[in-house]
Amino acid sequence: MLFPCQPCNFYCFNVYFCARYSAYKISPIHVFFYADKQRRKAQQEEQPPAAEEPHLSQIYDPQDFALSSEEEIEEYSSDDQDSIGNTPENVSQVDWNWTKDSPFTPRPLPTFDDSNSGFNFGDSDPLSELDFFNIMFPPSALALCVEQSNAHFHRQPGTTRRAQNFKDISQSDLIKVIAAKIIMGLNYKPEMTHYWSENKILGGSIIPTFISSERFFEICQFLHFNEPNPESNDRIAKIRNLWELIFLNFKSIFTPFENVGLDESLILFKGRLFWRQYNPKKASKFGVKTFSFVDSKTGFLIDSKIYSGKESFPEQPLNMFGQGGSLVLDFLQPHFFKSHTVFLDNFFTSPNLAFELLSKGTKLCGTVRKTRKNMPPLDKKIVKGTMTTFNSNGVLIEQIYDRRVVNIISTYTRHEIVTVKSKNTGAMKLKTKSVADYNIHARGVDGADQMMQPYTILRKTYKW
Repeated sequence: MLFPCQPCNFYCFNVYFCARYSAYKISPIHVFFYADKQRRKAQQEEQPPAAEEPHLSQIYDPQDFALSSEEEIEEYSSDDQDSIGNTPENVSQVDWNWTKDSPFTPRPLPTFDDSNSGFNFGDSDPLSELDFFNIMFPPSALALCVEQSNAHFHRQPGTTRRAQNFKDISQSDLIKVIAAKIIMGLNYKPEMTHYWSENKILGGSIIPTFISSERFFEICQFLHFNEPNPESNDRIAKIRNLWELIFLNFKSIFTPFENVGLDESLILFKGRLFWRQYNPKKASKFGVKTFSFVDSKTGFLIDSKIYSGKESFPEQPLNMFGQGGSLVLDFLQPHFFKSHTVFLDNFFTSPNLAFELLSKGTKLCGTVRKTRKNMPPLDKKIVKGTMTTFNSNGVLIEQIYDRRVVNIISTYTRHEIVTVKSKNTGAMKLKTKSVADYNIHARGVDGADQMMQPYTILRKTYKW
């Protein structure tokens, strides 16, 4: 057992309690530690007390950074895109001369037009749950699943009783299986067979009224989404056709609002898969990593890509933008020159990416790593409660030390202090505008994961 040492109040194995003498037995090494502790304590008493570290509220006044009516940023017309990109054609030609603690004015862009943003359903009557499902999961996706599942069975019919009694799957059968899966997400049971149990405690589900257990499990066994191709090196070929078809439909029925976000997510999977990832910060710590592009206002998942290795990243100049930056350019390509603001974490951001997006009429805000290419010489020692700014070529870097040191990169706002309300205590706090907006808009992927978590249909499986 571990007991506290009386001289130094440490827990260690060199201290034990003697029941006979009702006293602590201390090893000789602790006599040395105790003397050293007393010496350090005496030195600290001789030194004058350190001055209390200032807080942001004692250094900065929000009024000093507020925009006056005379300082409003002039905006270009929406049809003058050439003036937006009046910059070097290649990022490698940019000369990064960072200016420290100087006034920064963001490069003006046209005002974002949100008249077409949102779902493209039109002004129709209120949609039922089935109508909405048919829009989100189009008939082409159902036809693909049915066609490939039936073809998969006929390629290898098998000799089991279930295989011998198998009948071709229809779209109606597949919709029943999907409906059963959705109900299983709402009403979780320890085993899937319990949904057809006659036991009053385990049973009681509506699923047996529209599909039998035998039919449900045989459809799940032969469910397939692609034709086998032995010569293909595509690691996600089994689901690529369905995945791309669904997200192509998502992009056609929804137009994002001004603020969008891009982040990684994990789909829970603990089976055998060599590109399975581990992320302790996610709710599903083990699983298949995906990079998702979401609308910050609604949390709608616009597009997503599965990570299956380095070949998953698009063919962009990786030495210029990195793997994360190449993904950002690929996701945002259909949305350039529309004055979107994208919020990213430090896996994606860099000064080169910020400049490239700005030249394509897109603003950026996010955290950034100090080791990225062309970063300014950030201060190695910064006093708590202070901040330092650097700007060059329309890109602003803010080095802030509040509770910890945070580096922010932004192209859409100047260095400005705003007052925000704490979610936990309700107290008013001072934040930079970039940090306050990042905390609001950069959680789109996490919000989408939160909304899907109560309705998960994931079950333990032997294959992926």
